[in-house]
Amino acid sequence: FQLTDASGRVVSDKTAQSLLPGITITFDGVPMGKVRYHKGIDTFASTLKAGKQPKGMHEVVVHLNVNGAEVSKLVIPVKVV
Repeated sequence: FQLTDASGRVVSDKTAQSLLPGITITFDGVPMGKVRYHKGIDTFASTLKAGKQPKGMHEVVVHLNVNGAEVSKLVIPVKVV
């Protein structure tokens, strides 16, 4: 995934690196995986290993925290079949 600023531009590598420690991903509220930043393609990535989950709807959430406060989050509904 990529992060953009208020103008819709992808954040700089310097900004991305400074934000990286505040980015977490959860699966149904449980922290999952480590987030990495790939400078060459301006992309954050993570490998999620949620294990066997019950069928139905679940949530993957990307959290962005700055100075200890959540400033943004993206909720991604996931259906396990």
